[in-house]
Amino acid sequence: MALMDAQNTRIEALLQKTKQQQYKLDKQSLQIKSLQSKVNLLIPFHLKDNKTQSPKWRINLKKSFSHANQSQNASMESAQTQRLPVDCQQLFLEGERSSGLFQIQPPGAQPFKVHCDMTAEGAWTVIQRRVDGSVDFDQLWEAYKNGFGDLNGDFWLGLEKIYSIVQNRRYNLLIELEDWEGEKQLIQFLFSLGEENTAYTLSLLGPVSGELENAVGDFRQLPFSTRDQDHDLKADTNCAKHLSGGWWFSSCGHANLNGKYFRSIPRQRHERKQGIFWKTWKGRLDQSYFLWSTDAGLMSSLSPCTEARKREGSQDPH
Repeated sequence: MALMDAQNTRIEALLQKTKQQQYKLDKQSLQIKSLQSKVNLLIPFHLKDNKTQSPKWRINLKKSFSHANQSQNASMESAQTQRLPVDCQQLFLEGERSSGLFQIQPPGAQPFKVHCDMTAEGAWTVIQRRVDGSVDFDQLWEAYKNGFGDLNGDFWLGLEKIYSIVQNRRYNLLIELEDWEGEKQLIQFLFSLGEENTAYTLSLLGPVSGELENAVGDFRQLPFSTRDQDHDLKADTNCAKHLSGGWWFSSCGHANLNGKYFRSIPRQRHERKQGIFWKTWKGRLDQSYFLWSTDAGLMSSLSPCTEARKREGSQDPH
């Protein structure tokens, strides 16, 4: 009997210790929840301070949250970050005047980086650049669709990204060419671009300005072609394979800004046909036609003042 009483006493003591430990755990849990609530209340103010200290629209937002809450707070930071601009022109209207890399997000698209060229009149979203021949432009359809190259050097932005920018409003397409003597020529078109099921068909709606004569194709609808997807207007020839690189080819012979970058003149005639050319300016097969650099960019066809008034109107609650 005495043995059973002793065992009961030990069991009661153990139960009492268990209850005390449970009480301490419950108390610590409440303290943790209270601290978590305080942290969550402070996070929005912390984010607000970060936004006022950081340059508007810059890509590299600093994260300074504790390691324990890093994943949760990173999601909250992303949700509360200012809405990204739809193109470089919006950056210009917001006061940005420095050319460089920025992140944009056209409606319905994921954010992506672009190179913005700022001018006195506005900002161009650059979609193609050739300056040193460091990137091979003889790529297949998927590469031209998604983009390739270095945004600080030679690159193609990507047909899908270009389409996401221009699908909701009218844009001007600026093409600027420079030869090896430093002479520059440019032309600006009003244009539209179809989606992938149209092979990203380019429709030129008319020249806007520039001294360069049109060599893209007499304001017709031109599908985009690569050597593995032939959509050009020449029935018996794959222009992309014949000339190299992807482009809005008509009958192969007028322009190709995505051809091979030649620093010296190839000896073979068929090789010379594969270079970068704009027939209405430098011809095609003579020694002077090779181009040193090309730039192609987009800007909304609305003037900066019109754009600003449009944005102000959209922000008016009435």
